[in-house]
This record gives sequence, C-alpha cells and structure tokens, in this order.
Amino acid sequence: MRRLFYLSIATIAIISQPALACTDGRIQADAKWCMEGQKDGYADLVVGSCKKDANKTRDGFRSCQGDKGVRDNYDSCSAGVQIDSVRAAGRELNIYNPAECGF
Repeated sequence: MRRLFYLSIATIAIISQPALACTDGRIQADAKWCMEGQKDGYADLVVGSCKKDANKTRDGFRSCQGDKGVRDNYDSCSAGVQIDSVRAAGRELNIYNPAECGF
C-alpha cells in the first residue's frame, strides 16, 4: 500500500510539470530582435551561426536574451535547430556574407 502511495505521488509530480517543447519560430523571432538592434552578443550570434558553432551561437543568444522563458525555449531545442533558426533570422535581415557562411 505504501509503495502505491509513493508511486501515485511520483506520477502526479511528473504529470503536473509543464513540458517545454522546442519552438524554432520563437528562436528565429528572438534572434532577429537581437540582430536588428545589434544588442549584446550580436557578434557571437552572427559569427557563431555563420560558422555553425553551437557554443558561440548559444553565448551570443544568452548575452542578448535575459528572459528565462526565452532562454528555456532556446535550451529545449537541439543545437542544429538553434543554429538553423538563428541563421534564418540572419538571412532574413541580410546580415551574412553568403560566401563565408556557405549558403
């Protein structure tokens, strides 16, 4: 009986926690905001995404975006999705030299 009680508590705890799903469109919009205003982390964001350097891209994004919800969404996505989303924002703003970035 005690075992069933603990199992029930554990199940409720797991179910009640919200699942954060990766939203790549949100990353793109947040990265675009950083790039448009050349906010903190702009250079790392641009160079990192151009060179497909996940660490540099993450550092740039985190320097620019201090909001926990924005960071949580970013962190819930794979490195590939993060880079592709930031690259999409940069391409939309025409900030890359295509020859250097390989697209």
